[in-house]
Amino acid sequence: MILGDLTYPAEKWRITACADIYGVDASTRRALYRLPARTYRDADDVTSALDESATVG
Repeated sequence: MILGDLTYPAEKWRITACADIYGVDASTRRALYRLPARTYRDADDVTSALDESATVG
């Protein structure tokens, strides 16, 4: 799991960079780039933010 391989807390740029390195698909990349620019506590925090952005957008 990509998010599990990060060291937290992690800023958005680290999350998107890690996803790019792992070669995630275009849909996942778009979702990650829509995340708010902030520091995330853990993988669950990222997942929650992804869920929120999916319901808003």
